[in-house]
Amino acid sequence: MPKKSADKTSRDRKSSTEKAKKKSSQLVIRVSKDERDEFVALCEELDTSAAREIRHFMRRFVAEHESGGSALGSVGLPSERQ
Repeated sequence: MPKKSADKTSRDRKSSTEKAKKKSSQLVIRVSKDERDEFVALCEELDTSAAREIRHFMRRFVAEHESGGSALGSVGLPSERQ
């Protein structure tokens, strides 16, 4: 039986190591305390995390803008506005 718990411990370490490899960078942003608290509370109500939702937003934002600027619509970059 001790072997099984040792196996589980090595799996747990491997799992956390894999997670660390996937997410190796941080982004620091400044927001008002009220805005942050409201966002975090809403995430908790929706059974998700603030970090997960921000990563989701970032991926979606990048995907929407990857097509060379054509997906920017009427907003566009300052240099593209007419």
